[in-house]
Order: sequence, then structure tokens, then C-alpha cells
Amino acid sequence: MSQDSIKRKVAIVGVGMTRQGEHGDTSPLLLGVQALREAMADAGIEDKHQIDGVLGARQYDGTGIDAVVLSRTLGITPPYAGAVDYPTAGFTLHYAAMLIASGACKLVAVVYARNPPGCMTAISGAQEYDLQYGFVNAAAVHGLAWTAHMARYGLTTDVLGRIAVQQREHARRNPLAGWHAPLTLDEYRAAPALIAPLRELDICKVTAGGVALLLASPDMAAGCAKRPVDFLAIGREASHGLERGEHMSFFSVPQIAPRLFQAGGVSQSDIDLMYVYDPTTVSVAAALENFGFCPPGGCEDFIGDGSTIAFDGVLPLNTHGGHLSEGYLVGFTHHVELVRQLRGECGERQVKDAKVALYAGGGGVRAQFYQSASLFARGD
Repeated sequence: MSQDSIKRKVAIVGVGMTRQGEHGDTSPLLLGVQALREAMADAGIEDKHQIDGVLGARQYDGTGIDAVVLSRTLGITPPYAGAVDYPTAGFTLHYAAMLIASGACKLVAVVYARNPPGCMTAISGAQEYDLQYGFVNAAAVHGLAWTAHMARYGLTTDVLGRIAVQQREHARRNPLAGWHAPLTLDEYRAAPALIAPLRELDICKVTAGGVALLLASPDMAAGCAKRPVDFLAIGREASHGLERGEHMSFFSVPQIAPRLFQAGGVSQSDIDLMYVYDPTTVSVAAALENFGFCPPGGCEDFIGDGSTIAFDGVLPLNTHGGHLSEGYLVGFTHHVELVRQLRGECGERQVKDAKVALYAGGGGVRAQFYQSASLFARGD
């Protein structure tokens, strides 16, 4: 399926999520069901049997939602129920969008939830990434890449600090976020280095919570309760490993950007909102460069004091707080936020007259990883 074949043929019509943070011994399945009920109410869908596709998501450690178990719990028998390998939000929503654009489904529920050990304290990325090279998690890869990037372009870690500080400021206006305490650049600088040069505040922590999104065909979307948010384009790219040295500094794969913007019929200047999959602050800096908002090595000048990526800045970014300050549900809550922003439902954190949003997935640079990106637009 070509990138432009998705344009205005699939819409997100309902979203729901629990708060991020600790949920005691609540099961991920119950958190997922709670989020799905909210998404169905959001879309005005009363009959669960209208859902003809259910996609779950499970991580390497087994946490997450099994789509077949969820369907059984709901008492429905959708023709399509499944997941993709390493199912972060970008990949899973692409799968759902393709089911709808191909005509296989009319209404797909995408549900993810987890309640992992170490909630609110353990850093993300416990699985192994090319352990023979010492890459025991994603932050180790990102730390090495940022070291190389600083050496090449004369950058400092302060730009990463300003990203962390600004995303915390966004989270403080988000009642569902896991972290609300204010954060200053001095506090960031004083935080311990965990994987040098990355400090503790550069790396997201695991959280518990549930999230659900409902994707629909245009005819189904027309009967839903709220303004739809349409897919304009999707982009994917295979990521290669250590044999591409320069690639160590590029996490979202610049090859995606021109194809994505062309398929969506937009350019960087049309983007009102940007959402970056951010297991570390490095992912944000890299995405700004890779998607052409600033030149290679230009992220520090672009971000400046952080106001560029604030609510009223040139490019509002991760307006919910992102993984770093809202919670780590592998990109799914980023999509809830962008839908609510494009609908104008975000209250004091609302970006004025937002019409087009970019989601930049990815972050890993190992050979088994793919990078993903999507463009969304406010529907009619």
C-alpha cells in the first residue's frame, strides 16, 4: 500500500486513556477495558459488535494486551484480532489504518495497557539491544549517538535539559500526567548521570495505565459523535545498525520525511503540532533535525531557551509531557493528545487553531527496528 493511498481514507474517531502513574494491582486488561469504554463513549459507539478489528500490543517482556483475550473479555468475535512485533503506537496504528483503507474493516479498536514492576522509578528499555556491543537498552544507544553528535557539531547537553524542562512544563497542565512537580534547568544539570552523557532526567521511566483509540472508515466516521482526525500519510523505513556510522546520530531516519510530506501534501511550515516518541531527550533533538525543522547539528539553536517547542512557540512539541513527563505507553498517549489538540479539547494546554500534526516514531537504531511516522489533519 502506497503512502498516499491512506490520505483521508482513515480517521481516528474515539480516544480514551487512564491517568498515568501507579495503579496498585489493577490488571492491564482492566486498564485497557476502561480506556476502551471511554473511547467508545467519546466516539458515540454504543454497540461493541460494530468493532470488526481489535489490535493489542505486547512488549518483549510480555506486558501489554493480547487482542484475542481482550476480544473474549469484551464478548465480541471480530474478523481481525492480532498485534505486530514490537508494537509501538506508530506501527500498530499503521496496521489498523491499512485494515480500514483496504476495506477489510470499518471500525478497529487499538488498545494498550500495562502495569509493570518498578512503576514511576525504573527506567525504560530493559530488553537487550546488541548486548555484545554493551547496548543493554535504548538509552545506551542514544547516549553513544549524542556523544558523537556533540563532538561533531559542538553541541552541549543543555539542549537536552531544555527539552526535559519544557516537557515537564507541559505535563504540569495535564491532569493525566504522572509527573507534575516543576523542573528547572539547574535541577536537570544536578541530576546524576545514568548512561553518560545522559542524566536521569533524560531517560523516561515506566508507568502504568491504559489507552485506546478507535479508527474508522469515512462512512463510519461520519456517524460518530465528534470531529474525526484524518490520516494524511504514513511513513516507514527499515533501520540499519552499526555498519552505518552516521546513522548513529539519526533516530527517525531522514529518508521518511520528504516522502511523508509529499504524500500528505504539506511541508514543515504547515505542521502545527509535533509528537515525538521520546524514550530519551535525544530522540526529540534528533527528530527535529531529521524531519527538516533545523539542519543537522542545529537542534540547540532551534530550541533555544525552550520557548520554540512550547504551547505558543513555533513548533509546539509533546504538549502532554511525552514519555519523559506524562508516562511511557510506547507512543499511544501521544496520539490521544494529538487527537484532542486537533479537536480543540485541551483546555489550558490547547494550541490555538491547530490543524495538522506530525507523529515521529522510532528511536532505536538496531537492524531489527523500523522507524515510523504519520501525518494527521483535523477532519470536516
